Amino acid sequence: MKKDLATNHARLVATGFLVAALLAGGCAPSAPKQTIGQSAEAGRRIFLEICSTCHGKQGLGAFGPALIGENATLEKFLSAQRLFDYISIAMPLEAPGTLKRDEYLQVLSYLLVQNGFADAESPFDPDQLEQYPLKK
Repeated sequence: MKKDLATNHARLVATGFLVAALLAGGCAPSAPKQTIGQSAEAGRRIFLEICSTCHGKQGLGAFGPALIGENATLEKFLSAQRLFDYISIAMPLEAPGTLKRDEYLQVLSYLLVQNGFADAESPFDPDQLEQYPLKK
């Protein structure tokens, strides 16, 4: 009788640990992913505050090249990952690399949406930037 009680108790404890592990390990519902459009909205504000100094408020170019529209040459970077790599190291020109990673991603999102490289309603996964080729 004691042996059966101990076995049942051990099974109950093991089941509790299993359920806790499953919930903690990703089986619990996850928060909805941010869309690229949501990230782009934040990126628009950063673009207007920082990038527009050189690239113009509409991104059509000023002292720096056009980043939005028919004169933009972002396709030379081939993918969003390569564009991100460049801007996160080289921009802004007067203080390269000074934005936070999330801020660079938000500006990147803004450029992708504005140039038609990404659908604003699609989920945005910053770890999958290669999935956005820069071609129209």
